[in-house]
Amino acid sequence: MLDKYIPSVEKMSTQVRKYSKVFGSMKAENAALELANETLTAELKESRQESVLKRMADLQLRRDYDAAVALLERIPPEVLEAYARDDRSERNKTKGRDADVRE
Repeated sequence: MLDKYIPSVEKMSTQVRKYSKVFGSMKAENAALELANETLTAELKESRQESVLKRMADLQLRRDYDAAVALLERIPPEVLEAYARDDRSERNKTKGRDADVRE
């Protein structure tokens, strides 16, 4: 009577070993995927933090630019014209000196 059940038990034992191998490899794969997930999560968090810091730096630059533009807009046009005239005459003097040096 046991002869009838022994082949089934042996067959079941073989299947259990096969499943055990598959489960073992799946556990290892799952552990590797969990590690990769943790790594990617950390990288994403770091990337978001860098992105926030970059946006903050960009906003600071924009505020500085707006402040500089506001300052320039407060300068009277007469002052800007006088400065432009002085700058042009200074460039002409420099060009003249450069021409003298070349000769």
